[in-house]
Amino acid sequence: MMICALVIGGMGIAHLLQAAEPIPVGTIVLKQTARLGDTVIEPGRYRIRLVEKDEGMFIQIVRKDQVVAEDLAIVQPARRTYRRPLVDVTRLWRQEFIRIRVFYGEHVYKMVLETVQP
Repeated sequence: MMICALVIGGMGIAHLLQAAEPIPVGTIVLKQTARLGDTVIEPGRYRIRLVEKDEGMFIQIVRKDQVVAEDLAIVQPARRTYRRPLVDVTRLWRQEFIRIRVFYGEHVYKMVLETVQP
């Protein structure tokens, strides 16, 4: 089941990846409550950003200019190069998890959220 997918244009890959500032990637809509660790994320519209830190690349979930949740991204090579970021959000079939994937440059950055039952 597809929850949301959105493509957002941006500046050149090399310029964005060298920047110390968060990289705006796109906007997602969560249709159900989710959890990342102890943080509960309510349904709604959120912006997704990539942030390079000493530990590696992090995915941030942002609402009203406040970081709601962030986690070290699972990084895998992409099958092709993405000049512009592509965000994909999917509830994993027959599982209690939501996967956020960011396709950007030569990598796929992933984050997994646990769904919360009402």
